[in-house]
Amino acid sequence: MDNRLDKFIKFILIVLILLVSSLHLLREIRDSDFFWHLKAGEWIWQNKSLPSENPFTYTTPPSHTGWERFVLTSSWLSEVIYYLFYLADGMSGIVILRFVITGILTYIMLKRKQGDSILYIGLFLFFLIEFLEESSLDRPQAFSFLFFAALLFIMEKIKDAETGRGRTIYFLLPLFMLVWANMHGGHAIGQVTIVFYILTEGIKFFHPSLRPMEKKIYKRLLIAGVTGIVFSFANPNLYHTVATVISVPANMAADIIEYQSSLNKFKTSYDYNMLLYWFILLLTIIGLIINIKKTDITEAALLAGTGYFSFTTIRYIPFFMITALPVVGRLFSTKGILKWSRILMLLIVVYIAIFFTWDERSNINRIATGRWTNNYAAPENAVEFILKNNIKGNMYNYYNYGGYLIWRLVPERKVFIYGGNTNEQIHIHSMLINDANEQDVSGLPAWKYILEAYNVSYIVIPLFESSGRKLPLINSLLRDGDWIPVFFNLNSLIFVKNLPGNYHVINTYAIHKDYLIANIP
Repeated sequence: MDNRLDKFIKFILIVLILLVSSLHLLREIRDSDFFWHLKAGEWIWQNKSLPSENPFTYTTPPSHTGWERFVLTSSWLSEVIYYLFYLADGMSGIVILRFVITGILTYIMLKRKQGDSILYIGLFLFFLIEFLEESSLDRPQAFSFLFFAALLFIMEKIKDAETGRGRTIYFLLPLFMLVWANMHGGHAIGQVTIVFYILTEGIKFFHPSLRPMEKKIYKRLLIAGVTGIVFSFANPNLYHTVATVISVPANMAADIIEYQSSLNKFKTSYDYNMLLYWFILLLTIIGLIINIKKTDITEAALLAGTGYFSFTTIRYIPFFMITALPVVGRLFSTKGILKWSRILMLLIVVYIAIFFTWDERSNINRIATGRWTNNYAAPENAVEFILKNNIKGNMYNYYNYGGYLIWRLVPERKVFIYGGNTNEQIHIHSMLINDANEQDVSGLPAWKYILEAYNVSYIVIPLFESSGRKLPLINSLLRDGDWIPVFFNLNSLIFVKNLPGNYHVINTYAIHKDYLIANIP
Protein backbone atom coordinates (compact mmCIF):
# COMPACT_ATOMS: atom_id res chain seq x y z
CA MET A 1 0.00 0.00 0.00
CA ASP A 2 2.77 2.41 0.93
CA ASN A 3 4.57 1.59 -2.32
CA ARG A 4 1.45 2.44 -4.36
CA LEU A 5 1.01 5.67 -2.40
CA ASP A 6 4.65 6.61 -3.03
CA LYS A 7 4.25 6.01 -6.76
CA PHE A 8 1.09 8.13 -6.82
CA ILE A 9 2.80 10.99 -4.96
CA LYS A 10 5.80 10.84 -7.32
CA PHE A 11 3.43 10.92 -10.27
CA ILE A 12 1.70 14.04 -8.89
CA LEU A 13 5.04 15.76 -8.30
CA ILE A 14 6.28 14.94 -11.80
CA VAL A 15 3.04 16.28 -13.30
CA LEU A 16 3.54 19.47 -11.26
CA ILE A 17 7.10 19.79 -12.55
CA LEU A 18 5.88 19.44 -16.16
CA LEU A 19 3.04 21.92 -15.68
CA VAL A 20 5.04 24.51 -13.76
CA SER A 21 8.00 24.41 -16.14
CA SER A 22 5.89 24.42 -19.32
CA LEU A 23 3.72 27.37 -18.31
CA HIS A 24 6.74 29.41 -17.25
CA LEU A 25 8.72 28.53 -20.37
CA LEU A 26 5.90 29.77 -22.60
CA ARG A 27 6.27 33.31 -21.31
CA GLU A 28 6.97 36.26 -23.58
CA ILE A 29 10.59 37.23 -24.12
CA ARG A 30 10.99 39.97 -21.52
CA ASP A 31 14.75 40.18 -21.11
CA SER A 32 15.96 43.29 -22.94
CA ASP A 33 19.51 41.91 -23.12
CA PHE A 34 18.39 38.85 -25.07
CA PHE A 35 18.08 40.76 -28.32
CA TRP A 36 21.62 42.08 -28.43
CA HIS A 37 22.93 38.62 -27.56
CA LEU A 38 20.90 37.31 -30.50
CA LYS A 39 22.34 40.02 -32.75
CA ALA A 40 25.84 39.19 -31.53
CA GLY A 41 25.24 35.56 -32.52
CA GLU A 42 24.11 36.70 -35.95
CA TRP A 43 27.18 38.93 -36.33
CA ILE A 44 29.59 36.16 -35.29
CA TRP A 45 27.86 33.58 -37.53
CA GLN A 46 27.92 35.87 -40.57
CA ASN A 47 31.46 37.18 -40.05
CA LYS A 48 32.96 33.87 -38.86
CA SER A 49 34.98 35.80 -36.27
CA LEU A 50 34.63 37.60 -32.94
CA PRO A 51 34.17 41.39 -32.89
CA SER A 52 37.34 43.35 -32.24
CA GLU A 53 35.31 46.51 -31.62
CA ASN A 54 31.72 47.18 -30.63
CA PRO A 55 29.57 46.76 -33.77
CA PHE A 56 26.39 48.02 -32.10
CA THR A 57 27.13 51.53 -30.77
CA TYR A 58 28.47 54.75 -32.22
CA THR A 59 29.54 56.02 -28.79
CA THR A 60 32.06 53.41 -27.60
CA PRO A 61 35.68 54.61 -27.98
CA PRO A 62 37.89 52.44 -30.23
CA SER A 63 40.24 51.58 -27.35
CA HIS A 64 38.72 48.84 -25.19
CA THR A 65 39.06 48.01 -21.53
CA GLY A 66 39.22 44.39 -20.39
CA TRP A 67 35.59 44.60 -19.29
CA GLU A 68 34.45 45.83 -22.71
CA ARG A 69 36.25 43.02 -24.53
CA PHE A 70 34.84 40.51 -22.03
CA VAL A 71 31.24 41.59 -22.71
CA LEU A 72 31.74 41.42 -26.47
CA THR A 73 33.41 38.00 -26.60
CA SER A 74 32.87 35.92 -23.44
CA SER A 75 29.54 34.35 -24.50
CA TRP A 76 30.18 33.89 -28.20
CA LEU A 77 29.27 30.20 -28.38
CA SER A 78 26.00 30.69 -26.47
CA GLU A 79 25.10 33.60 -28.74
CA VAL A 80 25.70 31.51 -31.85
CA ILE A 81 23.48 28.75 -30.40
CA TYR A 82 20.70 31.28 -29.78
CA TYR A 83 21.02 32.54 -33.33
CA LEU A 84 20.95 29.01 -34.84
CA PHE A 85 17.77 28.17 -32.92
CA TYR A 86 16.32 31.47 -34.17
CA LEU A 87 17.28 30.56 -37.75
CA ALA A 88 15.53 27.22 -37.33
CA ASP A 89 12.15 28.55 -36.18
CA GLY A 90 12.25 32.26 -35.40
CA MET A 91 11.39 33.29 -31.86
CA SER A 92 9.61 29.96 -31.41
CA GLY A 93 13.03 28.38 -31.78
CA ILE A 94 14.22 30.40 -28.78
CA VAL A 95 11.29 29.04 -26.75
CA ILE A 96 12.22 25.52 -27.83
CA LEU A 97 15.77 26.17 -26.60
CA ARG A 98 14.31 27.15 -23.20
CA PHE A 99 12.69 23.72 -22.99
CA VAL A 100 15.95 22.02 -24.02
CA ILE A 101 17.99 23.83 -21.34
CA THR A 102 15.39 23.21 -18.62
CA GLY A 103 14.97 19.58 -19.63
CA ILE A 104 18.70 18.86 -19.44
CA LEU A 105 19.00 20.72 -16.14
CA THR A 106 16.07 18.74 -14.71
CA TYR A 107 17.64 15.47 -15.85
CA ILE A 108 20.98 16.31 -14.24
CA MET A 109 19.42 17.46 -10.97
CA LEU A 110 17.31 14.30 -10.71
CA LYS A 111 20.41 12.20 -11.41
CA ARG A 112 22.08 13.98 -8.48
CA LYS A 113 19.29 12.87 -6.12
CA GLN A 114 20.29 12.00 -2.58
CA GLY A 115 18.00 10.72 0.17
CA ASP A 116 14.29 10.07 -0.15
CA SER A 117 12.94 10.39 -3.71
CA ILE A 118 9.69 12.13 -2.79
CA LEU A 119 11.43 14.62 -0.52
CA TYR A 120 14.07 15.35 -3.15
CA ILE A 121 11.60 15.82 -6.01
CA GLY A 122 9.66 18.23 -3.80
CA LEU A 123 12.83 20.17 -3.08
CA PHE A 124 13.63 20.23 -6.78
CA LEU A 125 10.21 21.76 -7.47
CA PHE A 126 11.09 24.53 -5.00
CA PHE A 127 14.27 25.18 -6.95
CA LEU A 128 12.56 24.99 -10.33
CA ILE A 129 9.90 27.56 -9.42
CA GLU A 130 12.46 29.98 -7.97
CA PHE A 131 14.75 29.42 -10.93
CA LEU A 132 12.11 29.99 -13.60
CA GLU A 133 10.60 32.96 -11.78
CA GLU A 134 13.89 34.75 -11.18
CA SER A 135 16.37 33.68 -13.87
CA SER A 136 16.23 34.44 -17.57
CA LEU A 137 16.79 31.48 -19.88
CA ASP A 138 17.15 33.89 -22.79
CA ARG A 139 20.65 34.96 -21.79
CA PRO A 140 23.97 33.08 -21.82
CA GLN A 141 23.99 32.89 -18.01
CA ALA A 142 21.43 30.06 -18.36
CA PHE A 143 24.18 27.86 -19.74
CA SER A 144 26.36 28.52 -16.69
CA PHE A 145 23.61 27.22 -14.39
CA LEU A 146 23.35 24.13 -16.57
CA PHE A 147 27.11 23.59 -16.71
CA PHE A 148 27.51 24.17 -12.98
CA ALA A 149 24.97 21.43 -12.20
CA ALA A 150 26.76 19.12 -14.64
CA LEU A 151 30.15 19.94 -13.08
CA LEU A 152 28.90 19.02 -9.61
CA PHE A 153 27.51 15.78 -11.05
CA ILE A 154 30.93 14.98 -12.56
CA MET A 155 32.81 15.84 -9.36
CA GLU A 156 30.40 13.77 -7.26
CA LYS A 157 30.96 10.80 -9.55
CA ILE A 158 34.71 11.21 -9.22
CA LYS A 159 34.36 11.33 -5.41
CA ASP A 160 32.40 8.10 -5.44
CA ALA A 161 35.10 5.46 -5.07
CA GLU A 162 33.02 2.83 -6.83
CA THR A 163 32.20 4.78 -9.99
CA GLY A 164 35.39 6.79 -9.77
CA ARG A 165 37.41 3.86 -11.11
CA GLY A 166 36.06 4.48 -14.62
CA ARG A 167 38.49 6.72 -16.50
CA THR A 168 36.14 8.24 -19.06
CA ILE A 169 34.84 10.84 -16.63
CA TYR A 170 38.37 12.16 -16.02
CA PHE A 171 38.85 12.81 -19.73
CA LEU A 172 35.40 14.39 -19.89
CA LEU A 173 36.21 17.11 -17.33
CA PRO A 174 38.81 19.06 -19.42
CA LEU A 175 36.62 19.00 -22.55
CA PHE A 176 33.64 20.03 -20.46
CA MET A 177 35.49 23.07 -19.08
CA LEU A 178 36.72 24.01 -22.56
CA VAL A 179 33.16 24.25 -23.86
CA TRP A 180 31.86 26.09 -20.78
CA ALA A 181 34.67 28.65 -21.02
CA ASN A 182 33.35 29.70 -24.44
CA MET A 183 29.69 29.69 -23.44
CA HIS A 184 29.72 32.20 -20.58
CA GLY A 185 32.03 33.95 -18.15
CA GLY A 186 30.40 31.97 -15.35
CA HIS A 187 32.97 29.26 -16.07
CA ALA A 188 35.10 31.13 -13.50
CA ILE A 189 32.75 29.63 -10.89
CA GLY A 190 33.58 26.23 -12.33
CA GLN A 191 37.29 26.92 -11.95
CA VAL A 192 36.81 27.94 -8.31
CA THR A 193 34.67 24.84 -7.67
CA ILE A 194 37.38 22.54 -9.01
CA VAL A 195 39.96 24.25 -6.81
CA PHE A 196 37.65 23.82 -3.78
CA TYR A 197 37.31 20.12 -4.52
CA ILE A 198 41.05 19.60 -4.92
CA LEU A 199 41.92 21.52 -1.74
CA THR A 200 39.24 20.09 0.55
CA GLU A 201 39.68 16.52 -0.67
CA GLY A 202 43.43 16.96 -0.11
CA ILE A 203 42.87 18.22 3.43
CA LYS A 204 41.00 15.02 4.25
CA PHE A 205 44.24 13.04 4.07
CA PHE A 206 45.41 14.73 7.28
CA HIS A 207 42.96 12.68 9.35
CA PRO A 208 41.06 9.45 8.59
CA SER A 209 37.92 10.74 10.36
CA LEU A 210 37.46 13.15 7.42
CA ARG A 211 36.87 10.14 5.16
CA PRO A 212 39.46 10.75 2.43
CA MET A 213 39.04 9.15 -0.99
CA GLU A 214 41.53 6.59 -2.30
CA LYS A 215 44.88 8.18 -3.14
CA LYS A 216 44.74 6.74 -6.64
CA ILE A 217 41.39 8.46 -7.25
CA TYR A 218 42.64 11.71 -5.73
CA LYS A 219 45.61 11.75 -8.09
CA ARG A 220 43.26 11.32 -11.03
CA LEU A 221 41.05 14.08 -9.64
CA LEU A 222 44.06 16.35 -9.28
CA ILE A 223 45.25 15.73 -12.84
CA ALA A 224 41.77 16.01 -14.37
CA GLY A 225 40.95 19.13 -12.32
CA VAL A 226 44.16 20.98 -13.15
CA THR A 227 43.83 19.99 -16.80
CA GLY A 228 40.23 21.19 -16.78
CA ILE A 229 41.29 24.59 -15.44
CA VAL A 230 44.07 24.83 -18.03
CA PHE A 231 41.64 23.94 -20.84
CA SER A 232 39.22 26.60 -19.59
CA PHE A 233 41.83 29.24 -20.40
CA ALA A 234 41.26 28.47 -24.09
CA ASN A 235 38.71 31.25 -24.48
CA PRO A 236 38.83 34.78 -25.96
CA ASN A 237 39.73 36.29 -22.57
CA LEU A 238 42.31 33.65 -21.58
CA TYR A 239 42.92 33.76 -17.82
CA HIS A 240 41.56 37.29 -17.26
CA THR A 241 37.92 36.28 -16.70
CA VAL A 242 37.92 36.24 -12.88
CA ALA A 243 39.69 39.60 -12.58
CA THR A 244 37.41 41.10 -15.22
CA VAL A 245 34.21 39.94 -13.51
CA ILE A 246 35.39 41.28 -10.16
CA SER A 247 36.21 44.67 -11.71
CA VAL A 248 32.71 45.51 -12.98
CA PRO A 249 32.49 49.33 -12.78
CA ALA A 250 30.69 50.40 -9.62
CA ASN A 251 28.29 52.76 -11.40
CA MET A 252 27.16 49.95 -13.67
CA ALA A 253 26.85 47.32 -10.94
CA ALA A 254 24.66 49.67 -8.87
CA ASP A 255 22.08 49.76 -11.68
CA ILE A 256 22.05 46.00 -12.37
CA ILE A 257 19.25 44.24 -10.48
CA GLU A 258 21.22 40.99 -10.29
CA TYR A 259 23.88 42.63 -8.13
CA GLN A 260 21.55 43.48 -5.25
CA SER A 261 21.13 41.35 -2.15
CA SER A 262 18.19 39.02 -1.56
CA LEU A 263 17.06 41.18 1.39
CA ASN A 264 17.12 44.34 -0.69
CA LYS A 265 15.30 42.63 -3.57
CA PHE A 266 12.50 41.57 -1.23
CA LYS A 267 12.27 44.99 0.45
CA THR A 268 12.14 46.95 -2.80
CA SER A 269 9.86 44.70 -4.88
CA TYR A 270 8.25 42.24 -2.42
CA ASP A 271 9.67 39.45 -4.55
CA TYR A 272 8.20 36.27 -3.03
CA ASN A 273 10.74 34.16 -4.91
CA MET A 274 13.17 35.16 -2.20
CA LEU A 275 11.03 33.27 0.33
CA LEU A 276 11.63 30.05 -1.61
CA TYR A 277 15.36 30.69 -1.61
CA TRP A 278 15.41 31.56 2.11
CA PHE A 279 13.45 28.39 2.88
CA ILE A 280 16.09 26.21 1.18
CA LEU A 281 18.84 28.25 2.84
CA LEU A 282 17.23 27.72 6.26
CA LEU A 283 16.82 23.98 5.64
CA THR A 284 20.48 23.77 4.64
CA ILE A 285 21.65 25.48 7.83
CA ILE A 286 19.36 23.38 10.06
CA GLY A 287 20.38 20.17 8.32
CA LEU A 288 24.08 20.90 8.68
CA ILE A 289 23.68 21.75 12.37
CA ILE A 290 21.70 18.56 13.07
CA ASN A 291 24.24 16.41 11.24
CA ILE A 292 27.36 18.41 12.10
CA LYS A 293 29.39 15.34 13.05
CA LYS A 294 28.76 13.76 9.66
CA THR A 295 29.38 16.90 7.64
CA ASP A 296 31.61 16.48 4.60
CA ILE A 297 34.09 19.37 4.48
CA THR A 298 33.92 19.59 0.67
CA GLU A 299 30.15 19.98 0.80
CA ALA A 300 30.45 22.46 3.67
CA ALA A 301 32.97 24.57 1.76
CA LEU A 302 30.81 24.70 -1.39
CA LEU A 303 27.65 25.44 0.59
CA ALA A 304 29.36 28.19 2.58
CA GLY A 305 30.80 29.82 -0.53
CA THR A 306 27.69 29.68 -2.72
CA GLY A 307 25.47 30.43 0.27
CA TYR A 308 27.32 33.62 1.16
CA PHE A 309 27.40 34.95 -2.40
CA SER A 310 23.75 34.02 -3.03
CA PHE A 311 22.64 35.91 0.09
CA THR A 312 24.59 39.05 -0.83
CA THR A 313 24.04 38.94 -4.61
CA ILE A 314 20.90 37.38 -6.08
CA ARG A 315 22.58 36.36 -9.34
CA TYR A 316 24.26 33.53 -7.41
CA ILE A 317 21.05 32.08 -5.93
CA PRO A 318 20.71 29.31 -8.57
CA PHE A 319 24.31 28.20 -7.91
CA PHE A 320 23.58 27.82 -4.21
CA MET A 321 20.32 25.96 -4.71
CA ILE A 322 21.91 23.61 -7.25
CA THR A 323 24.61 22.87 -4.66
CA ALA A 324 22.25 22.56 -1.71
CA LEU A 325 19.38 20.39 -2.98
CA PRO A 326 21.08 16.96 -2.85
CA VAL A 327 22.60 17.76 0.53
CA VAL A 328 19.28 18.88 2.03
CA GLY A 329 17.56 15.84 0.53
CA ARG A 330 20.02 13.52 2.23
CA LEU A 331 20.16 15.34 5.56
CA PHE A 332 16.37 15.35 5.99
CA SER A 333 15.93 11.72 4.94
CA THR A 334 16.97 10.24 8.27
CA LYS A 335 14.39 7.97 9.95
CA GLY A 336 13.66 10.37 12.78
CA ILE A 337 12.52 13.27 10.60
CA LEU A 338 11.69 11.79 7.19
CA LYS A 339 7.96 11.31 7.83
CA TRP A 340 7.19 14.86 8.92
CA SER A 341 9.64 16.40 6.44
CA ARG A 342 7.84 14.58 3.62
CA ILE A 343 4.40 15.77 4.74
CA LEU A 344 5.57 19.35 5.24
CA MET A 345 7.28 19.37 1.85
CA LEU A 346 4.24 18.05 0.01
CA LEU A 347 1.87 20.58 1.59
CA ILE A 348 4.14 23.51 0.85
CA VAL A 349 5.13 22.45 -2.64
CA VAL A 350 1.54 22.05 -3.86
CA TYR A 351 0.67 25.49 -2.49
CA ILE A 352 3.64 27.28 -4.04
CA ALA A 353 3.13 25.51 -7.39
CA ILE A 354 -0.39 26.94 -7.55
CA PHE A 355 0.61 30.34 -6.13
CA PHE A 356 3.45 30.99 -8.57
CA THR A 357 1.91 29.37 -11.65
CA TRP A 358 -1.72 30.44 -11.56
CA ASP A 359 -1.08 33.72 -13.39
CA GLU A 360 0.94 31.92 -16.08
CA ARG A 361 -2.07 29.97 -17.41
CA SER A 362 -2.64 32.30 -20.35
CA ASN A 363 0.89 31.67 -21.65
CA ILE A 364 -0.32 28.53 -23.37
CA ASN A 365 -2.18 30.72 -25.89
CA ARG A 366 1.16 31.84 -27.31
CA ILE A 367 1.59 28.46 -28.97
CA ALA A 368 -1.29 29.37 -31.29
CA THR A 369 -0.44 33.05 -31.78
CA GLY A 370 3.32 32.55 -32.11
CA ARG A 371 3.87 35.99 -30.59
CA TRP A 372 6.75 35.92 -28.12
CA THR A 373 7.85 39.57 -27.90
CA ASN A 374 6.56 41.79 -25.11
CA ASN A 375 5.38 44.91 -26.96
CA TYR A 376 5.52 46.99 -23.79
CA ALA A 377 9.13 46.14 -22.97
CA ALA A 378 10.37 46.11 -26.58
CA PRO A 379 9.72 49.30 -28.63
CA GLU A 380 8.46 47.35 -31.64
CA ASN A 381 6.06 50.02 -32.92
CA ALA A 382 8.67 52.74 -32.49
CA VAL A 383 11.12 50.72 -34.61
CA GLU A 384 8.50 50.29 -37.33
CA PHE A 385 7.98 54.07 -37.30
CA ILE A 386 11.72 54.72 -37.64
CA LEU A 387 12.03 52.29 -40.56
CA LYS A 388 8.88 53.47 -42.31
CA ASN A 389 9.97 57.11 -42.20
CA ASN A 390 13.67 56.43 -42.75
CA ILE A 391 14.78 58.46 -39.73
CA LYS A 392 18.54 58.77 -39.80
CA GLY A 393 21.38 60.30 -37.80
CA ASN A 394 22.66 59.57 -34.32
CA MET A 395 20.06 58.16 -31.97
CA TYR A 396 19.78 58.54 -28.23
CA ASN A 397 17.96 55.61 -26.67
CA TYR A 398 16.90 54.41 -23.25
CA TYR A 399 19.22 51.79 -21.77
CA ASN A 400 16.69 48.93 -21.68
CA TYR A 401 15.58 49.63 -25.25
CA GLY A 402 19.10 49.22 -26.59
CA GLY A 403 19.00 45.46 -27.07
CA TYR A 404 15.84 45.42 -29.18
CA LEU A 405 16.94 48.46 -31.19
CA ILE A 406 20.22 46.67 -31.95
CA TRP A 407 18.36 43.57 -33.11
CA ARG A 408 16.09 45.52 -35.46
CA LEU A 409 18.23 48.45 -36.63
CA VAL A 410 21.95 47.53 -36.66
CA PRO A 411 24.02 47.90 -38.82
CA GLU A 412 22.15 50.69 -40.65
CA ARG A 413 21.55 52.52 -37.37
CA LYS A 414 23.58 52.12 -34.20
CA VAL A 415 22.56 52.83 -30.61
CA PHE A 416 23.82 55.15 -27.90
CA ILE A 417 23.76 52.55 -25.11
CA TYR A 418 22.53 49.02 -24.46
CA GLY A 419 22.51 46.27 -21.85
CA GLY A 420 26.08 45.22 -22.65
CA ASN A 421 26.97 48.64 -21.20
CA THR A 422 30.63 48.36 -22.05
CA ASN A 423 31.73 51.89 -21.27
CA GLU A 424 31.38 53.59 -17.88
CA GLN A 425 31.51 57.12 -19.31
CA ILE A 426 28.61 56.40 -21.67
CA HIS A 427 26.66 54.96 -18.74
CA ILE A 428 27.17 58.17 -16.72
CA HIS A 429 26.18 60.34 -19.68
CA SER A 430 23.03 58.28 -20.16
CA MET A 431 22.03 58.75 -16.52
CA LEU A 432 22.56 62.52 -16.79
CA ILE A 433 20.35 62.63 -19.88
CA ASN A 434 17.59 60.44 -18.45
CA ASP A 435 17.49 62.50 -15.26
CA ALA A 436 17.46 65.72 -17.31
CA ASN A 437 20.39 67.06 -15.33
CA GLU A 438 20.23 70.87 -15.36
CA GLN A 439 23.82 71.59 -14.32
CA ASP A 440 25.23 74.34 -16.54
CA VAL A 441 27.81 73.15 -19.07
CA SER A 442 29.02 75.79 -21.53
CA GLY A 443 25.73 77.65 -21.26
CA LEU A 444 23.53 74.59 -21.71
CA PRO A 445 21.91 72.20 -19.23
CA ALA A 446 24.03 69.06 -18.95
CA TRP A 447 21.46 66.77 -20.60
CA LYS A 448 21.23 68.98 -23.68
CA TYR A 449 24.97 69.58 -23.84
CA ILE A 450 25.63 65.83 -23.96
CA LEU A 451 23.06 65.33 -26.71
CA GLU A 452 24.71 68.13 -28.68
CA ALA A 453 28.16 66.67 -28.08
CA TYR A 454 27.10 63.32 -29.58
CA ASN A 455 25.23 65.07 -32.43
CA VAL A 456 21.98 63.28 -31.55
CA SER A 457 19.17 63.91 -34.04
CA TYR A 458 16.43 61.66 -32.64
CA ILE A 459 15.50 60.11 -29.29
CA VAL A 460 13.71 56.84 -28.47
CA ILE A 461 12.59 56.58 -24.84
CA PRO A 462 9.86 55.01 -22.70
CA LEU A 463 7.22 56.95 -20.87
CA PHE A 464 8.06 55.11 -17.67
CA GLU A 465 11.22 53.41 -16.47
CA SER A 466 11.13 49.78 -15.32
CA SER A 467 10.77 51.06 -11.73
CA GLY A 468 7.54 52.84 -12.69
CA ARG A 469 9.08 56.32 -12.49
CA LYS A 470 8.22 58.75 -15.27
CA LEU A 471 11.39 59.56 -17.17
CA PRO A 472 12.40 63.15 -16.16
CA LEU A 473 13.84 63.77 -19.64
CA ILE A 474 10.33 63.84 -21.11
CA ASN A 475 9.32 67.08 -19.38
CA SER A 476 12.57 68.76 -20.40
CA LEU A 477 12.09 67.74 -24.03
CA LEU A 478 8.50 69.02 -23.99
CA ARG A 479 9.72 72.40 -22.72
CA ASP A 480 12.55 72.65 -25.24
CA GLY A 481 11.92 74.21 -28.65
CA ASP A 482 14.61 72.18 -30.40
CA TRP A 483 12.89 68.84 -29.87
CA ILE A 484 9.62 67.79 -31.52
CA PRO A 485 7.55 64.73 -30.50
CA VAL A 486 6.52 62.69 -33.55
CA PHE A 487 5.53 59.31 -32.09
CA PHE A 488 3.60 58.27 -28.97
CA ASN A 489 2.39 54.69 -28.59
CA LEU A 490 2.08 52.34 -25.63
CA ASN A 491 5.24 53.07 -23.64
CA SER A 492 7.41 54.56 -26.40
CA LEU A 493 8.05 58.12 -27.47
CA ILE A 494 10.16 59.45 -30.31
CA PHE A 495 11.44 63.01 -30.39
CA VAL A 496 13.32 64.39 -33.40
CA LYS A 497 15.52 67.44 -33.46
CA ASN A 498 14.22 70.42 -35.43
CA LEU A 499 16.65 69.96 -38.32
CA PRO A 500 16.17 70.00 -42.14
CA GLY A 501 16.90 66.26 -42.27
CA ASN A 502 13.90 65.63 -40.02
CA TYR A 503 11.42 68.01 -41.68
CA HIS A 504 9.75 65.19 -43.64
CA VAL A 505 8.84 63.53 -40.33
CA ILE A 506 8.00 66.74 -38.44
CA ASN A 507 5.68 68.06 -41.16
CA THR A 508 3.67 64.82 -41.19
CA TYR A 509 3.75 63.49 -37.64
CA ALA A 510 4.49 66.38 -35.23
CA ILE A 511 2.42 66.01 -32.06
CA HIS A 512 1.28 69.17 -30.31
CA LYS A 513 3.17 69.38 -27.03
CA ASP A 514 0.12 70.64 -25.14
CA TYR A 515 -1.62 67.37 -26.04
CA LEU A 516 1.20 65.30 -24.52
CA ILE A 517 1.44 67.51 -21.46
CA ALA A 518 -2.27 67.03 -20.88
CA ASN A 519 -2.30 63.29 -21.52
CA ILE A 520 0.97 62.06 -20.04
CA PRO A 521 0.45 61.54 -16.28
